[in-house]
Amino acid sequence: MAYGDESDGTLFLYEVPPNLRNAQDKEFEAIEEFWQREIRKCNDVVERREVQLIEWQEEQKQEDIRKAKEEQQKETQEDAELQKELDQEMAYQELLMKYKVDFGMASEEDLENFKKNNKKK
Repeated sequence: MAYGDESDGTLFLYEVPPNLRNAQDKEFEAIEEFWQREIRKCNDVVERREVQLIEWQEEQKQEDIRKAKEEQQKETQEDAELQKELDQEMAYQELLMKYKVDFGMASEEDLENFKKNNKKK
C-alpha cells in the first residue's frame, strides 16, 4: 500500500500484513450484519422522530384547545362581571329615582317612565 503527502511530495510505502490482505472466516457476513444493524438503528431513529413529531403536534393541539378554553372562560367571566356591574348601576339609578320621588324632586310618573325604559333594555 502506498500514499503520498501533498504538501512536500513524500511517498510512503507500507506492506499490508497478511491478516489484513486475506479475508478472515465469516468476515463478509460479520460486516454485512454490522451494516444491517446500523441501517436498522437509523430506521428506528427516523421512526421514533416521526412518532415524536406526531405526539408533539397532538400536545400542541391540546395546549391550543386549553388556551382557547381559558380565554373563553375569562371572557365569560368578564361578561358576567360587566353584567353584574350594569345590574348594580340599574338598581342604584332606580333607588335614586325613588328618593327623588320621596323628596319631591320627581313625580311618580317620572318613576314609572324610568321603570318602563329600563325594562325594555
